[in-house]
Amino acid sequence: ELIGFFEKYCQTVFDRYQDKVKFWLTFNEINCGTQDMGNLFETSMIQGFEGPASAVHTTPQARMQALHHQFVASGRVVRYAHEHYPQFKMGNMDCFILSYAATCDPVDVFATQQQMNSMNWYCSDVQVRGKYPFYAKRFWAENGVELAMEDGDLQDIADGESARGALDSSPHLSNSTIWHYNHHRHAHNVALNQEEKTYGSV
Repeated sequence: ELIGFFEKYCQTVFDRYQDKVKFWLTFNEINCGTQDMGNLFETSMIQGFEGPASAVHTTPQARMQALHHQFVASGRVVRYAHEHYPQFKMGNMDCFILSYAATCDPVDVFATQQQMNSMNWYCSDVQVRGKYPFYAKRFWAENGVELAMEDGDLQDIADGESARGALDSSPHLSNSTIWHYNHHRHAHNVALNQEEKTYGSV
């Protein structure tokens, strides 16, 4: 039901601003939905809550299911934009949390790769390539996730890919945090001051 509301909203905004806006993204920092912090800010699964964002917790099942619905909604909207407004350039927006291995131990490097996959690449792979990445099923199995999909969902996602023929607007990645990971899954935040923060697009 909410997907339909989102489609109507986007169609209205596209029609109103078609001559003023060329570059569009469907969901801001969509990958925050992979983390608990996204319950408030990205997937909006928590309502009526008062307190710190760090106190909000949901399950991987709930987060991945909510993201699946957003991928479908995004795909439908991108398809609509391509069909009705060929001048539009559609992209995605990630909150790119950069990670480095704590040591050169291959186990640490692999742990970092897994963290980067789940935090950063999971959502951008779906939106840019139009399909779930090769590691998605393993990630779901390891976290007890069983996505409920309806007929046509995967086609909607495929229709919403940003990387088609002539590239649309590339993903906009903002990087403001660096994490160092070791194989014990412990991490410490390396805070960057305002002057050191970098933003870019690829």
